[in-house]
Amino acid sequence: MATVELIGHSGRITGRVGGFVTTFHVLILGDDVVVSNPLFDRGMQRFPVPNCGTRISELAARPGFRIRLAATFDDTLLYLSDRNDEDFGYALNLTSPDLSEWGYCR
Repeated sequence: MATVELIGHSGRITGRVGGFVTTFHVLILGDDVVVSNPLFDRGMQRFPVPNCGTRISELAARPGFRIRLAATFDDTLLYLSDRNDEDFGYALNLTSPDLSEWGYCR
């Protein structure tokens, strides 16, 4: 089992469509999450989020929406979740996007 270290969180997002976590800038556009980090050479990256019963834009419109950043030994993750729904949301794996998934972010 991997150890996850929480290294930042956004609190409540103004406008509920984006935020700033540590050095990551996060913007939600429809069914995509756009992430940029000026400290890395990756520039801006756009990640499509599958609709598995909840659209990421619908999740972002909820009053309890929050964005948190975590890191494991191998991966960097953004947790986009609803604190009022037991932290249900989407775990976006920035290192290995194919490993991203919907679920409960705990």
